[in-house]
Amino acid sequence: MGDRLTLTGSLTIHGEDRSITRQATGTEEIDCNSYGDPSSNAEAMALRRCCAKFGLGRDLWRKDKPQPLKMEQRQQQEKQPVLTPGTISREEWLKRKAGKAR
Repeated sequence: MGDRLTLTGSLTIHGEDRSITRQATGTEEIDCNSYGDPSSNAEAMALRRCCAKFGLGRDLWRKDKPQPLKMEQRQQQEKQPVLTPGTISREEWLKRKAGKAR
């Protein structure tokens, strides 16, 4: 289309009972000054638009994004043991044992 490249993309998600397809277009100027070549830019735009129609990646555009944890916070989270359901920590066990001894 003149000095623009236009592509149509199609994304299909297969389920057990049926498949759903969404289509979208992507466009880019032939002599673009942006990163990448016109065909890959138009293809990426079409894929993003297809994903948006499914609601995939919706949180990428949220304005109130959760902030990433600082290194200290990550290390503190890693130190906390993850217990399987129905189990208690050693500290909780000792607390209960001390309560029964009274």
